[in-house]
Amino acid sequence: MQNVTDGDDFTLRFDFVELGEFISPDLNSVTYTVRDNNGVVIATQNNIAVSTSEDTTEVTITIPGSVNSNTLNREYRFVILKYTYQGNSKVLTQQYRVTPWLNIGTSTERVRARLGVTSSELPDQDIDLYEAYFTLDEKLGDTVLNTALTSGNINADNANNTLEVVAALKAFPSLQLRIAQVDKADTHEFRRLSKIDFQQLHQTLIEKYSELVNKLSGSTETQFNLFSVVTPTDAITGS
Repeated sequence: MQNVTDGDDFTLRFDFVELGEFISPDLNSVTYTVRDNNGVVIATQNNIAVSTSEDTTEVTITIPGSVNSNTLNREYRFVILKYTYQGNSKVLTQQYRVTPWLNIGTSTERVRARLGVTSSELPDQDIDLYEAYFTLDEKLGDTVLNTALTSGNINADNANNTLEVVAALKAFPSLQLRIAQVDKADTHEFRRLSKIDFQQLHQTLIEKYSELVNKLSGSTETQFNLFSVVTPTDAITGS
C-alpha cells in the first residue's frame, strides 16, 4: 500500500496498457477525480483534465497536500483516472493511505535482512512498515509503541526491531507466492531460495516477536505466543 504523511503532496503514475502493450489514449480524453475516505468526491479534485500527446503512454498526477489532511490514524484516498482509447471508455484506479507522521526508525532493507532475501525477491511494495506499526500499536495498547520509539534508549531499538519482525511476518504470503513463481524455472534465484528453511524461519520470527513484545510491554508472560507455524498467512492477526 502506498503511503503519504498527513499534509504532504503525493505523486502517482498511471501506465496506459492494453493487452500487455503500451497504448496512447485519445487526445483530450484523460481526466482524474479524487475521492476521500468515505468515497465522496473532493470538490477541488473533480474531473481534472490531464494534458497528453499522441505519444503519451503514461502520466503522473500530483495530489496536493491540502487533500491529504486526515483526522483518523488511517484514511484512504481513491484516484480514478478516466480516458478513451479508440473511442472506448477506460478507467484506472489507484488507492493510497494517509497517516500522521510515525516515528518509524527502520527500513524495508532491514526487514529483508531478517528474511534473508533480496529486493528482487521481496520488493519494497510487498513490505508494509506502516501496517506493521498499526498492528503493533493495537496489540500493545495506546501510547506504548510511540513512547518506546521516542524514548531515546534501548526501548526505541526494541520497538523498531519489533516493527521489522511484524513486517517480515506479514510479508510471508508475498514471499511464498514469489517462491512459487520462481519455482517454474531452474534459476539461480530459485536454487538459492530453495535452501532456506522457511518454516523454521517463520517459527524463529514468531519467537523473536514474542520476546520483543514482552520487553516492550514489561510482561514476562507467554500470552504473546499466539501464532502457529502451520498458518503463516498472517501470523499477527491470526486471520
